[in-house]
Order: sequence, then structure tokens, then C-alpha cells
Amino acid sequence: MVETSVVNWPTLTFIVIMLIIIINPFRCCFRAARFSTYKAFWNFIRAPFAEVRFRDFFLGDILTSLGNPLTDCLFIVCFFNANHEIKKDGDLGTG
Repeated sequence: MVETSVVNWPTLTFIVIMLIIIINPFRCCFRAARFSTYKAFWNFIRAPFAEVRFRDFFLGDILTSLGNPLTDCLFIVCFFNANHEIKKDGDLGTG
């Protein structure tokens, strides 16, 4: 039986809290800014078929630039879920 590492829980808790804040429909945590961002994402998706404004172009440029870092996030999640131990000499243990 594999033990769940305690290190995973703070990361998972942070991700869940951030998702709750992003999806939150109530009037708290900068609701106007969140809905403006949702609108910009929607305009970004329908950009080939609709008018593109500067904020939509800027968001598209940012998302294009974040391609590699977002791919690295996938590897970070896999690393935290693999339960590897980091030894003092820097080598990764097999769990």
C-alpha cells in the first residue's frame, strides 16, 4: 500500500481554492474583473468569426506566450503525484 504524501495536500488545497474563487458567481473577489476576463476569453475563442479588439488580441498574445509554462505545469502535477523523495545529494528516490 502506497502512503499519500503530506506534500500533495497543500498544493491540491491551493488549486481547489483558486478554482472556487475563479468560478465564484457572488459579488466578491473582484467580480467585475472576473466577468470581464470571461468575456475576453469568449471573444478570444470566437476571434476568427468576430471583431477582435485590443484586449482580445492582448489576451491571445499572453496565452500564446504561456504555452511552454502551462505544459510544464502538467509535469509539476505529475511530479507531485508520483510521491518521489528528494535525497540530500539531489537524486530522486523511487518512492
